[in-house]
Amino acid sequence: MALKAKDGILLYMRRWDVESPKAAICLVHGLGEHSGRYEHVAKFFNRNNISFSAFDLRGHGRSEGRRGHAEYEKLLDDIELFLQSCEYSCPKIIYGHSMGGNLALNFLLRRDADVAGGIISAPFLRLPKELPKYLYFVLKILNVIAPSIQLSNGINPELISRDEEVVKNYISDPLVHNKISPRFILQSIEAGKWAIENAEKLKKPILLIHGTADRITSYDASKEFAQKAGKLCKFISYRDFYHEPHNEPEKERVFADMMEWIEEVI
Repeated sequence: MALKAKDGILLYMRRWDVESPKAAICLVHGLGEHSGRYEHVAKFFNRNNISFSAFDLRGHGRSEGRRGHAEYEKLLDDIELFLQSCEYSCPKIIYGHSMGGNLALNFLLRRDADVAGGIISAPFLRLPKELPKYLYFVLKILNVIAPSIQLSNGINPELISRDEEVVKNYISDPLVHNKISPRFILQSIEAGKWAIENAEKLKKPILLIHGTADRITSYDASKEFAQKAGKLCKFISYRDFYHEPHNEPEKERVFADMMEWIEEVI
């Protein structure tokens, strides 16, 4: 099915529903990927009587839009539209991974979120290493003269998971891209910084998970957010995990932790 954003962009949405679900997960995926990479996650939740919905961010997957480019506020608007389209009578939980984790956290902090809580996986709150000053300066210039130009997002596929099959499928997936625009990266960096600075404003419970060996997004930034957010944030650290906990060889452990938290929240 397709959602029509405020500016007319068509967003691809898919659902994996069960009869009489006890909860519904609403996914916001990461940079460069798409919702189809979460089918195994959806099926896990379905087996546990939980419905699962997802959409492709603008500029990603089967959705319209320039690959890797978006205005941050428009993405938050898209998430609001997506959640409104997830019409369930049971509790809804927003689930954001990587860039989707950045977006989901900012949505929870900035908008009136009609959800019971959030699962936040390896969120892009900071890069593991700060951008060199010269590169940041170049990005700021490009943001003025060519804000939507396509640059490489710098993601090394070998760092997403320790499962070689996952990496191979990621590389060969025609719906995965490696693009990002100067405006999107700068706005996302600022949004990640803002989320950490305003973590104490969190009003809904979240489960925040992150692997200690993640070299794509900052584990330390997640830890800092959790400390500032306080009792509403349950932080689970996975020793030696790479960037995608749901795609690691020990993913069943991650799913079990998610289910335990969901049972507590609903």
